[in-house]
Amino acid sequence: MLALGLLLVDVRASGHGILRPIRAGAKGPSAAVIARDFPKATLPDEVGFDGQQFYAMARDLFHPEAVAPSLDNAQYRYQRPLYPALAWLLHPQGGGPGLVWALAIVSLSGLLLGALAMGALAEHLRAPPWLALLYPLLPGAVWTVTSSVADGLAVSLCLVTIVATLRGGSGLAVIAATAAVLTRETTILVPVALVLARRRKEDLPLLIVPGLVIAAWLMVVHVTVPSGGIPTERLWWPLTGLIDAARTKWLHGKELLGMASTLAALAVSVFVLIRRRGPSELRWVIGVQMGFLALCSGGVLGDDFGSTRSTMVLLAVALVVLVSGTRAPAPVPEPRYLASTGARNWPV
Repeated sequence: MLALGLLLVDVRASGHGILRPIRAGAKGPSAAVIARDFPKATLPDEVGFDGQQFYAMARDLFHPEAVAPSLDNAQYRYQRPLYPALAWLLHPQGGGPGLVWALAIVSLSGLLLGALAMGALAEHLRAPPWLALLYPLLPGAVWTVTSSVADGLAVSLCLVTIVATLRGGSGLAVIAATAAVLTRETTILVPVALVLARRRKEDLPLLIVPGLVIAAWLMVVHVTVPSGGIPTERLWWPLTGLIDAARTKWLHGKELLGMASTLAALAVSVFVLIRRRGPSELRWVIGVQMGFLALCSGGVLGDDFGSTRSTMVLLAVALVVLVSGTRAPAPVPEPRYLASTGARNWPV
């Protein structure tokens, strides 16, 4: 309900109506497709965000040759098929307002799943269960639902993977991790961290199964999806991306929401690691995510859209671990006894 409220407020404030959730722009790669589906709409004079490309993919999911001209890099976009595939399942009849709402429903459902998983993780660590309410209010979650991108669903599946692993649900953990890598391939870092932390042979499927699935899917994409388009982001030398983001954006008063999200996530994470709070599995997840952020480029970390989504896993896990153990354990009820005719009383 919180996420839906934020979405409706954003749609109303923007004045762009039904097209606002996919953040299409007249200069964007999917402008021609959207103009054909919404001939009476006036697109803002900007490039827009990634939601328009997920719209183009969900509109004609199984014909990448036809969809490729509407994407900035078709092979890169098809690496993340689950989010548009779920929207297509809800609205397989092509484009139009129904498909926009289908993408919004998938985003909202993903945030609901993530909120439940964050609450379950809080319960497991004896943290306040109301932490679940924070999930749809994380900056990356807000961007997810107001621009129809896959990150909210991907992070939610990561949280399900973590909770299932901690509770011994290996089958659910493998399924969630596999779904996560098909939503965003970089989520493979979560099972990597969990396997490194636990060092158990029985945990290897948690890494091997999603690894094989995403490797096989990338081969399919390489063979069937047209190549070309703008270059994808690459990894940089450690910390150079953060320095570049601060030098070119943050110190000039630009992209301050992204700065706040990144610095808050790093600060909370450093505190958690120094104080050794929470189980080792979560400290490994936090450490691996911090390492990944240190290698991200300034283009990813230097704007609100990229940095809030890139720090979402780190911020969600670190916040739960930060307050873990602060809630007193539930009192153990005293046993009741049945009177007996013998010398012993038997507990009920």
